Amino acid sequence: MKSVNVFTCSSVKVLRNPRVLPACAEASVDRQLNHNLMTINNNIFGIFNIKRITIFIMLSSLLFAQDYSGYAGSFLRAGTGARSIAMGNALTAGTDLNYPAYFNPAGVAAASNRKLLFTHQFLSLDRHQSIISFTTPLPPVGGISVGWIGAGVNGIDGRDLAGVHTDDLYATENAFLISFGIAPIQHLQVGSTLKILQNQLPNIDGNIIGKGVGFDFGILYAFKANLNFAFVIKNINSAYQWSNKLTDDLGRIYKDKFPLQVRSGVQYKIYSIIIVGDIGSYLADNELLGLDYRIGTEYTYNNSYFLRTGYRNDRLSFGVGFKYHQFDKFTSLFDYAIVVEPVTSLTHVISYAINF
Repeated sequence: MKSVNVFTCSSVKVLRNPRVLPACAEASVDRQLNHNLMTINNNIFGIFNIKRITIFIMLSSLLFAQDYSGYAGSFLRAGTGARSIAMGNALTAGTDLNYPAYFNPAGVAAASNRKLLFTHQFLSLDRHQSIISFTTPLPPVGGISVGWIGAGVNGIDGRDLAGVHTDDLYATENAFLISFGIAPIQHLQVGSTLKILQNQLPNIDGNIIGKGVGFDFGILYAFKANLNFAFVIKNINSAYQWSNKLTDDLGRIYKDKFPLQVRSGVQYKIYSIIIVGDIGSYLADNELLGLDYRIGTEYTYNNSYFLRTGYRNDRLSFGVGFKYHQFDKFTSLFDYAIVVEPVTSLTHVISYAINF
């Protein structure tokens, strides 16, 4: 097959030369065949890519299967402020948090001022969750934080044995947290949290209550001013201990254990962007229940406006924030987040924090 320059074939002078025309026609056919072959190859390559991606997603779903979802303490895995929820709750190594103890008690040691946080989550199916926390530094190298996390569901239809409506019942879960953090040496922070737990099941007399105590322990290390690594163990010895006061004569006590969480995370800041990520494992009775991976990012504009997004457990989240200064010592922060739930549609979260 003859080699013909494309530009030569398009030349008017060449087209007037009858000896060149057959070569031009042959070159045109050659180019069309090459184009068709490239299209077929690209389609085949695309099909194989789709198959690879599908297989990868299926394997990932098996690898990160969430067998821990049915265990106690799920309300403590929902996040705190709208900022953290919008960033996928990937803040094990996060800094400058309004409630740092929730993700890692070691973060309390980095508190530079007093922080008061109020959060409410509007959940589907008549569910709700609220958080109130207060964090303050303890100079020269420590900090302390207290918080309350409450969740519940209202509008439960109560009926007697005959099926007659008796009352609208409710169920609640509460956790009271006390956290302490310290920076024993430069770049290193350690901390721990004491959790007092309570769960009240829907009951006309309100006598079925589970109680318990648990602990968290965390470490945070700042390799550089813009790079942090962290490690935390959560729900140590955490469990609801049930005793039914209506049947005290049976003398039976049941423990509903929380899965132990072991998490590690990283935070990296570049210019006005913060990138966070972490991965955690859930264990019960020395058995791995599943893995949990999270990632998030935040963009800051003019140190007052924030755009955020994150991903965790098949949930995609977005959020915005606004910060403004009041007087000389007070800074207010308004945050909003929306979470695309895989089953129950959307979750809306609002937070207000004040630093002083």
